[in-house]
Amino acid sequence: RKSDEKTKNEYFQEMVRELWNWGLRPKWVTADSWYSGTDNLKFLRNLEINFMVGIESNRIVSIQPSEYQNVRDIDIVESGLYTHLNGYGFV
Repeated sequence: RKSDEKTKNEYFQEMVRELWNWGLRPKWVTADSWYSGTDNLKFLRNLEINFMVGIESNRIVSIQPSEYQNVRDIDIVESGLYTHLNGYGFV
C-alpha cells in the first residue's frame, strides 16, 4: 500500500519479524528476486535463517578471488555454484 510509505524490503522484514514474534523460527525462507536485496539477506543471516532466493542477472558475484562479474556472464552448472555475492558474502 502506497499510503503506508514502506519499501518492499521493509514489508519483507516486517513479515519475517511478525512470524518471529509469533514464536515461529523458520529454518528456511524462499523468495523471488524482488526480495533478494543485500539488506534482506543480511537480515535473514542475522536471524540465522537460511534462504533460497532468486537473484537478478545483473547482480555482481565472484567465483575467483577479486574477479567480480554479472551473474548472467557465469556458467552455472545444474547442481549449483558456491560464489561470493558482492556486498553480502559467500552463497
